[in-house]
Amino acid sequence: MDYLINHFDDVLEMTVEHLEIVLISVLVAFIISFPIGLLINRYKKISPFVNAVCNAIFSIPSLALLVLLIPLTGLGMTTAIVALILYNLYLLIKNVAEGFDEVSPAIKEIGRGMGMGNVQLFFSVETPLAMPLILSGLKLAVISTTAMATLGSVVGAGGLGTLIFTGLITRHWNKVIIGTVATTLIASMVSVVLQIMENYALKNATGNRKRK
Repeated sequence: MDYLINHFDDVLEMTVEHLEIVLISVLVAFIISFPIGLLINRYKKISPFVNAVCNAIFSIPSLALLVLLIPLTGLGMTTAIVALILYNLYLLIKNVAEGFDEVSPAIKEIGRGMGMGNVQLFFSVETPLAMPLILSGLKLAVISTTAMATLGSVVGAGGLGTLIFTGLITRHWNKVIIGTVATTLIASMVSVVLQIMENYALKNATGNRKRK
């Protein structure tokens, strides 16, 4: 506790860096994953190819991927973010595709019978019904990314991993404990927020199904 009091500004800076790495990684991965997952939902034939690529990336050990990226992106936060984006694609693409798969063709036909065009059907019917699974994937992505982001310190990305690993090297266990607890708190708080959003989306989707 004395370390936290005496070095609060340093811990806060590393926490902000960690949050930055996590949020940018998940956000960019989601922006990439959403159209790909939607494309898989519409064109099933491309699913084996996309899954094979994502599985291949996901099977690469974390440290190995970071090392492989260094010649391309150098040392620093960018390398950690790129690695985390690549790891998140597998989970997010899968959940987006499965989310839209959950939308019953009968419900879409009812929407068309009510005079909805493709755009209106997508935003008013399909997306709300797919959202619970999509948010579930986002929640898992944030939790796993928060933990994996600690490895970014190996390539000079900063974040709470710096606190944890310097503590391990110097046997300064207060650093390890503070870094670990802070990482866990970030994952827990974001998870709670996304769980609330997921519950709301599920309630909304259930209501939509009943109305349809």
